Amino acid sequence: MLSKVPVVVAFSVGLAAAAQLPLGGNDGPYHHFESQIKRVAVIGAGPAGLQHAAVLRENGFEVRLFERAPGPRGNWLSTSELPVSADFPDRRIEDGAYVPDIPHKLPHSHVYHTGDDGLSLNVRWREQWNPSPVWEHLTSNSPSSITKLPEVDYPPDHTWTLSNQEIRRHVRQYAAYKGLLADDEEARNITSYSTRVERLQKPEDSSRWTLTLRRLRWHGAAAICADWWTEEFDAVLVATGDYDSTHTPNIPGVPEWAERFPTHVFHSREYRHPSSLQGNDVLIIGASVSASEISRDIAPHVRSFSVSVRDRERSSAYDQRNIRRFAANITRIPEIRRFYPVDDSTSVRDAKLELINGTIISGFDQIIFATGFRRSNPFLAGFHNSTIKGDENPDVDVAPIITDGTHIRSVHWTGHYIPDPTLAFTAGRPWTVGTLAALAVARTWSGKARLPNLQKRWEQYNGPQRNTFFSGLFGSLGHQAYHRQLIVWLNNEALELGGRLVDQFPLRKREEFVYYANLEWTENYVTSANFSRYDDTPRSEWGKEEKTLATDLHIDW
Repeated sequence: MLSKVPVVVAFSVGLAAAAQLPLGGNDGPYHHFESQIKRVAVIGAGPAGLQHAAVLRENGFEVRLFERAPGPRGNWLSTSELPVSADFPDRRIEDGAYVPDIPHKLPHSHVYHTGDDGLSLNVRWREQWNPSPVWEHLTSNSPSSITKLPEVDYPPDHTWTLSNQEIRRHVRQYAAYKGLLADDEEARNITSYSTRVERLQKPEDSSRWTLTLRRLRWHGAAAICADWWTEEFDAVLVATGDYDSTHTPNIPGVPEWAERFPTHVFHSREYRHPSSLQGNDVLIIGASVSASEISRDIAPHVRSFSVSVRDRERSSAYDQRNIRRFAANITRIPEIRRFYPVDDSTSVRDAKLELINGTIISGFDQIIFATGFRRSNPFLAGFHNSTIKGDENPDVDVAPIITDGTHIRSVHWTGHYIPDPTLAFTAGRPWTVGTLAALAVARTWSGKARLPNLQKRWEQYNGPQRNTFFSGLFGSLGHQAYHRQLIVWLNNEALELGGRLVDQFPLRKREEFVYYANLEWTENYVTSANFSRYDDTPRSEWGKEEKTLATDLHIDW
């Protein structure tokens, strides 16, 4: 079966899109790493980062795992602690998640007390680790069979969908099993929690990456100590995910409202419990998964609530699911054109909003912006280019990774940064392809799998556009095509260069998921045939007759 799909195949975007970007190096068919890769940094300890750190260690690399939070997380380190309030409107993308703080001389240490720089210790601590946007009653929107890390199990009597507390414990169990918890003695020289990466750079005269790091620790109860230092690595894996910076639309009047009513106008990441909205009249702005699920959480507790949704086509499975799952008694209103000016004498209930159709409304106690997130990654300062918009492919000296925050660019389907594959990013859904994606990185860096040369990597590039044939929710044709391609490549490389073979998603779990997806998502979006559609189809025929539904999970309002 493996021979029916080529080992490495070209994507639809060819040299026309890549010619404006540097090709350089590697005359042979495969990429040649300049030096042996031994020491690797993993940035982020969510489900994806933990799997990459574990797989890299198992493949003989010396690994350092850095995480802003005080423990293994991703979004699943749920807590009652609130993040620092979102900005209205968005910060510039280069420092959307945080403003890097680097002293002139390193290493350096400093002790902060309450009031230094106008900040309380609590705010300084929360600003460092950015508490999760998960609220108390949030449950998974996927079944346990596809929300599971390898080698650890949920309790046998768990429900089909999972509470965020169950997922948090599951992630910690995996971290403990792999020796990656903060308090594990064996992890003392591996993990560095409460540590923010301030900068990632590779000097022109060096083959190694330099990470500038900032760790906070409590110095008794009345002070916080900050330590800055640098470390060098042969390669770096970025596993920070897509949720590091909130998005708030630039609607006229919003900044003034947010300043005048700071406890009444907030982003959905600051929501924790319906009791905070008890008896209120609430307006939710957005049609994201957060918008629909928060509406269901607060429905029994609020006096009234409305949702403002832009009038646009919503064709993706997630879009359709979100709209269906809004609480039945919610009032849907059009997009908001502007927030009327307010002054010190205006109350939030008296303040007025104008809708796109000219209607003037008021009378809300709380306004929640469920308008999604952007990817900022301020530590990638040398790889930002916010002048590039949308699908542009301008002639630039450095192939950008971060542009408008909706996605990452210049990354090969295996997760490697195309101009320099010693920098890589997590690829695919971490719960279902996380270990496979980690194997792809570990094997290329150890010489057990080959990447094509630079020119071929650009030929295979999906292009800057966000939605491609290889997008889609788990079980969709696009997702399965990517899953299939990854497995075939790993196995063909293993047959030639050594290493264990990997397998497809188990049949029992496929059947369970298909039932769930048709019940909870969109009917016939996922079928059992999707999981085997590409087993007997040559790669050259993929995508010719199928229509996949795109997903837009981050900025949806």
